[in-house]
Amino acid sequence: MQRPGISILFVVALAGAAAAQPAPTEPAPPAPTEPPASTEPAPAAPSEPPGPMSAPSLEKRVGEALASRGVALARHNFALRIEQSGERWTASLVDRNGRVAASTHVDRLPDEPEAAAAALTSAVVELDAQVSQRVNEFKFKLLSVRFAPSYLADARLKRGTRQWQLYRGSRDQELGSPEFYQMVGRDDLAQSYQHRRYAMYGAYLAGGVAFGTAAVLTVINESRYEPCNMIEGEGGLVCVNQQHHSLAPVIIALAVGLVGVGVGTYYQRTPQPIDEDDAKSLADAYNRELRGKLGLTAEAHAPRLRDLAVAPYAGGSGAGVTVGARF
Repeated sequence: MQRPGISILFVVALAGAAAAQPAPTEPAPPAPTEPPASTEPAPAAPSEPPGPMSAPSLEKRVGEALASRGVALARHNFALRIEQSGERWTASLVDRNGRVAASTHVDRLPDEPEAAAAALTSAVVELDAQVSQRVNEFKFKLLSVRFAPSYLADARLKRGTRQWQLYRGSRDQELGSPEFYQMVGRDDLAQSYQHRRYAMYGAYLAGGVAFGTAAVLTVINESRYEPCNMIEGEGGLVCVNQQHHSLAPVIIALAVGLVGVGVGTYYQRTPQPIDEDDAKSLADAYNRELRGKLGLTAEAHAPRLRDLAVAPYAGGSGAGVTVGARF
């Protein structure tokens, strides 16, 4: 047992060394010592962690909720911005330049993050619906078609039932007839309109050529009777017959010219293949379809009165007035 022996000798040696030293008269007071440094780390300064109710976190939650509902703010080039001022939260739709296009406020949100995000999402969805409504109404005003009002002084000036002026949008952009027919899906009417224009030009051209021909024939076929004045008897009569030129070619050319001018005038005064009422029906159908594509509610229009007939009547039971109308 080697370890116990070593322990005893070591204790004895220590005891002997202690006995050899002189005993102190009075123990000295212990020197003041600094408290031992603590090994535990000092508590850090309190900081505000980005909790679940911060504006960036709510902005992310609301963006994900909008995407799950199929609401795409980017279709109008808008982005979402959420800001907090005390207990009031503001959700704004901003454009690419950071300018606020529309905003809505929620005075107080629930304390639970999911409920707060749901409340803000509902507010943003309603705001987006209102903005989309205004944007689509603005698009409709730019793309819709209208006719010149019939109550204006110059609305019916120098035009017949197949002459009208179309306007597009709130800027009163004049719309040509071929473009209008193509807009409403009636390419056949656009082709018919072009054919009527070509017929007008051709008729005027033919009339001008015919009048020119009549003028030339008048000069060429001028009868010259001076030489026949020197001839007496039957010879003079024969000379007159020889110098006489028929006016039939001139008359025919004049008739052709008059027909050409008449046809050209007709197509000029009636350039449209349909009348104004039918054109307005096409325009109304186009505007209704445009409203449907933009998601706007259709406007209720009163039926348009086309024909009105008033006639008095008298009978055995009395007299009165009959009114007939076609819508």
